[in-house]
Amino acid sequence: MLSLRDVPAGQALGYNGAYVTPTPARIAVIAAGYGDGLYRRLSPGGYALLRGKRAPFLGRISMDLTIVDVTHIPGCEIGDEVVLIGHSGDERITAVDHARWSGTIPYEILCNLSARVVRHHVE
Repeated sequence: MLSLRDVPAGQALGYNGAYVTPTPARIAVIAAGYGDGLYRRLSPGGYALLRGKRAPFLGRISMDLTIVDVTHIPGCEIGDEVVLIGHSGDERITAVDHARWSGTIPYEILCNLSARVVRHHVE
């Protein structure tokens, strides 16, 4: 996580203020966007994992950054790990989830991951 801010109700977020906070919120900025292969159609409707909890995408996913709502996740700090595909605590997000949320197939999700994305191979 790159940034963490408390914002008031009525705060416009994302490109063209695509999302407006209905209540005060704690917002995190993560270092991933469509330049990494994250589908723009995942916002709204997609999630990231932070501290074992789902954080919904807000606004529009940009080229290099995405904003998520962490209001309900206590203890979030700048530098926390953010999981887009994988597991954190008891929660898991898969390419199948991304495909369902964005109206495509899992293979397209995986094929669109750019070379900027670090891969960890597990045997």
